Amino acid sequence: MKTLLPLALAALTAIPGHAATDFKADSTSFSYIPHLSLTLRPRAEWSTATGDVRFKIRNSDLAVSGNILPSVAYYLRADYCAAGKFQVFDVWARVGLGRGFAVQAGQYRIPFGVESFRAPWNYYFINRSFMGKQMCNERSVGVKGMWTAPKLPLTAEFGVFNPTSYTDHSIWVRTVALGGKASYRVGNTTLTAGGLSTRPYDVRINFVDFCAQWQYSRWTVVGEYMYEHYTNSAHKAAHSYVAFADYKMPLRTPLFNRMSFQGRFDGLTAHSTGTPDEKGRLVTDNAARNRLTLGTTLSYVHASGRFLELRANYEQFFYHHDYSPSPSDDNMATVELVLHF
Repeated sequence: MKTLLPLALAALTAIPGHAATDFKADSTSFSYIPHLSLTLRPRAEWSTATGDVRFKIRNSDLAVSGNILPSVAYYLRADYCAAGKFQVFDVWARVGLGRGFAVQAGQYRIPFGVESFRAPWNYYFINRSFMGKQMCNERSVGVKGMWTAPKLPLTAEFGVFNPTSYTDHSIWVRTVALGGKASYRVGNTTLTAGGLSTRPYDVRINFVDFCAQWQYSRWTVVGEYMYEHYTNSAHKAAHSYVAFADYKMPLRTPLFNRMSFQGRFDGLTAHSTGTPDEKGRLVTDNAARNRLTLGTTLSYVHASGRFLELRANYEQFFYHHDYSPSPSDDNMATVELVLHF
């Protein structure tokens, strides 16, 4: 550990990130005025397995961002009603160092994966994949270095973080979480690879992730695979995968100007979150499962990024015969309204 931390901190000055291009030396584009962003996601869900229904405010996000200098940015994001609970998600400051380099410090997602990095207003489906929800959605407090290549479609980032829950910043630790990823675009295809190592309790958990995304005309096709290894054979290694396609078409109505259709298949093998039981052993928190999701979305998209969406999804789950899921993890139909500006 004494050698690992200095090496990781040194890497911050040399290893990259996708958002470094936000920093421009042109002072004419700089303003002190903060930018406010709001996202609302009310929904209705019907469990086709049990016949039960429920209404939910999945997100009521408010984000504030801006610059205090052309190369110094800040971002604060909180959810005032995340399924009925208040949560502070992101609080960070970022400094551009020139030549495509930047450093960011605060609380945010550890740079790893693609599916888990999607924000609620960028989801293709109402519910996140198993990869983005159960497998790995790591937020923490730390610092990362970011870099965008000046003449290549290449970005990368690497960071050092607390391995503990992001809701408690007071815990002292002897180990850290390390995460990083790099993306390279070839024509219409973006390839991303990354790694994450963390130790929330007594077992270190290592992840590897690979993703390919193809976009052409009205089509978006994505495939991603994630592998999770528990050291000392504390739990059987877990695998997660997701593949989906989205097709968009223009629409002329008084309210909506785009219609899209989505299809997704995702899966997860028996998975542990890394939290030990009373005997100190890792248990399976998420049973092995697969799912097929079909959806359609009506959208109003504005050139400035403001939009309104009406989403409708049906999810068909597949479990082993010896597992009885709750209504939240079983076949369901969902309708959701998304407002983001």
